[in-house]
Amino acid sequence: MPNSTVDQAKEALYSEISRLHDPEPTYEELRVGINQIRSWHAYENDGTSSQALMLGVVETIQDKSFGDNLVERCLRVTGTSVRDVAGKYLNERNRTACCYLATTPNSSARKSAA
Repeated sequence: MPNSTVDQAKEALYSEISRLHDPEPTYEELRVGINQIRSWHAYENDGTSSQALMLGVVETIQDKSFGDNLVERCLRVTGTSVRDVAGKYLNERNRTACCYLATTPNSSARKSAA
């Protein structure tokens, strides 16, 4: 959204989030998500550096078994569970929105810093 305002970008994001609340995601949407998780998991386990990084991440979250059965656990996710979790956690009460607005430093500030 390169030519959009911050408010337009936030509205688009909030609109996508609200789609998770009702109705629940379709089978096709869940299948796309599961395929992405499978691809990510295969990519993350390709090579010793990636495996080491993944082990570090999963040990921080839980333990090694978290990563071992991640894909299998994701296969058990249903559209109803996505809708229920989205309703519980992805709502306005739990939302914090921060916007980074880049500005061009003025030339006098650059000269004084040098």
